[in-house]
Parts: sequence; structure tokens; C-alpha cells
Amino acid sequence: ADYVKALKLWREASYVVPPTADADAVSTKCLALNNCAQVALKLGNNAACLAMCDDILAMEAGNVKALDRRGCAAHKLGPKELPRLESAQRDLAAAVDAAAQSSVTPAFVA
Repeated sequence: ADYVKALKLWREASYVVPPTADADAVSTKCLALNNCAQVALKLGNNAACLAMCDDILAMEAGNVKALDRRGCAAHKLGPKELPRLESAQRDLAAAVDAAAQSSVTPAFVA
């Protein structure tokens, strides 16, 4: 798979939606950013994944995929980033709670 190209295309797609868009457009932007975050995670760019998930969660606080991905990225950073590791535990617990109320299963549970 060409993850670098995928990251570029998903990032471009996320730029199309203005920050002051309606709820449907914001949902679409979050979808694009979630895909960017997943690709960044696959590429091992955990810092980029964290930043994208932070952006998503600023728009949709309970976004299961963003919580899951941010938690996974923080976990991969490991003990050198202890505050992020602790936040990873909170994110992953929140993802499980949010998933219980939706049809999305966090990747670390599946």
C-alpha cells in the first residue's frame, strides 16, 4: 500500500472543509482526518497521529476512532512520554465507553 500517497490525499480532503462548516461538513472533515491519523499511525508517525486526533476531538469530543488512534499513538510513544502514556489509558477507556453507545469497535478491542 502507498501510505504516503494516501496520507497526502486524505490530508488534502480534510482541507476542503472550512472550520466554520455545518455539522455534516465537520463530520466529513473528521472522517478525512481520522483516515489521515490511521495512515500516520501505520507509517509510525505517532506525533502527527496525535495532533490529528487532537484536532478531531476538538470538533467531536467523543469520536471513538480518534480516541482509539490517539490512545494507540500515545502508547507507541511509550514511557519516554509518560503524560501521553497516562492519557492513552484515559483515551482507550473513553473509546470503549463511547463504543458501547455506538456501532464502532475500537481497533485495540477488535
